Amino acid sequence: FLTKAEYAFYFLLATRGIIDIFYSVEATGSLRMTHLIGVGIIAIFLYYAIVVSRYNFFKLGVNRIYFIFLITSIPAILLSESLVTGVGYWFRLFQGFAVINLTIMIILAAGNDSYKKKIYVICCAIILALCVPYLIFLNNFIQGVTVKGSGGIMRVAAYGGYNNAFSYLLFAVFTFCLVLYSVSARGFQKKAWFIILGIIAYTIYYTYTRNIWLSLAVVLFTWALLRKMFLINIIVATIVIAMI
Repeated sequence: FLTKAEYAFYFLLATRGIIDIFYSVEATGSLRMTHLIGVGIIAIFLYYAIVVSRYNFFKLGVNRIYFIFLITSIPAILLSESLVTGVGYWFRLFQGFAVINLTIMIILAAGNDSYKKKIYVICCAIILALCVPYLIFLNNFIQGVTVKGSGGIMRVAAYGGYNNAFSYLLFAVFTFCLVLYSVSARGFQKKAWFIILGIIAYTIYYTYTRNIWLSLAVVLFTWALLRKMFLINIIVATIVIAMI
């Protein structure tokens, strides 16, 4: 039951990327749908971390630093356009704290037989989060719906107009697909992941978010370096120099 509850958390976390599209939808008053899903994610995380895993947050230095950051961010709530909006922003920072610690807990459980299965479920959950935003992007691409970006460049409308956010989501999903590509045995599955990686990379190019282009290059460079694929590194380095 607890394993299923843990997997449910991963998929609930994945829905965060989908719910963000509907940020303008109010649940009640000025309380938005994104706030409700954010509180739900945090509640499940705290239950799993404190009650189930009995995880000691303050044993690690990175958590102590992040906790101080969260405390010093509280005054910024009062500077927001409204109290609800400010609290919503702060809870987003807290979600970052939750995601970091979830990752740490998984790493600490690396000796467990279910470790690889958990990694696979997390990857699938993150990839699932891309489905609805990508379908909306694809629909806008087919219909020619565009928005004017920086420098006057016309971009395919995505993610409710938040094109940069869509690009960041693509980049996050790309890294998880790269993990699944790396662990897949040679054959149809590996070829399928390679095609998916190519589609995501091409879509990232189409979003015109330049810092994500560089981030993607850094990820590929590091991945190839770890696997001693020096020819790929030379190609990537050449592309980065040309971009700069």
